[in-house]
Amino acid sequence: MKIIQFGIDASEAREEASMQTLKNLGWSYTRIENPRYDHEPPLDNIFEGNKDLYIGLTKEFHQFGLTSRHYGCWLGHKQATTLGFLEDEHFLVCEGDCKIIDPELFKERILEAINILDTTDYPMIRFEEPFNGLDTQFYNQVSDNFWECDVINTTHCYLVNSKSQELYDNIFSKVGWHTPDWWYNIAFKGLDKNMLCLKERIT
Repeated sequence: MKIIQFGIDASEAREEASMQTLKNLGWSYTRIENPRYDHEPPLDNIFEGNKDLYIGLTKEFHQFGLTSRHYGCWLGHKQATTLGFLEDEHFLVCEGDCKIIDPELFKERILEAINILDTTDYPMIRFEEPFNGLDTQFYNQVSDNFWECDVINTTHCYLVNSKSQELYDNIFSKVGWHTPDWWYNIAFKGLDKNMLCLKERIT
């Protein structure tokens, strides 16, 4: 497995702390440094062609709508997954300020998750907290700690199956951009694919 993290400023305290924690886990680590996206995003490939979803470069807190920053974050996830598939191994995608609450427990769960991906075709295992603003539904339990699920809010830490490049190429080319957490939920639901997640909060 390898870790791919993308962020805005490695010298910012939260991003620096996240980077050091991830490096200390012991797996191969790559960081992508991206400036904030402060340009008008392309609207010809916004989700379902709904240009009204875009409200401008910025917005008020809790105001509904997409901004250039949402597009930039979506691009960051696309870039990280594209880089991940260059080598034939599973990879963990982390946003810049991803916080690992208990590194040793996290490593245990990662090893369990890798074993699942080695023996199944699940395309994604989520390490974000379920029930965080969304009504996560659980289905089959596939190991001691991982369950099939439908939706997860936030996209700061997820493991990608190395055998699933075709699926990711498909959704990134066919499902218009949105805020990444909603976007992954929408894309996987459209494919009738379940993600896996934990029932505990570890990131």
